[in-house]
Amino acid sequence: MLERKKFRLNLPYREILSTDVQHDFDNELLFAKNITLQKLYTENKGNYHVWVFEFDGMVLAFLTFVDEGDHFHIDMIAVNRIHDKLCDEIHPGYSLFTLLELVSLQFGYSKITLNSIQNRVEYWKSSGYEITGPAEFSNVWGMLTPMEKKI
Repeated sequence: MLERKKFRLNLPYREILSTDVQHDFDNELLFAKNITLQKLYTENKGNYHVWVFEFDGMVLAFLTFVDEGDHFHIDMIAVNRIHDKLCDEIHPGYSLFTLLELVSLQFGYSKITLNSIQNRVEYWKSSGYEITGPAEFSNVWGMLTPMEKKI
């Protein structure tokens, strides 16, 4: 098993904490899949990491990813719809995955991978990710398109 990496993150970025489960977090995709901050907190172990973007005591976004040993694989990224206006101003989701790109370089990783839901493929393309294979159906998320970004 791969040794868990320790990250030195500075606010507004940090790993999820047990106290985060008290925060309200609303995102329509996550609600439909029964994904909560509580569940994410309990899964933040081993090769699976959960980072949050905190602003003024509020969790505005989170990013989950898997350390594959030679690259990071983004599992989920979501912004808190309760704070839509603030999120539209400061883009916490975007800043989380760009931080992951910077951290990847620090570990000598040359790519990041993800599986994009159908309506986000163009967004990821505009952020430098390329499609690496055909879309496949997931019972949980629908059609997922494998993508990667060389960094």
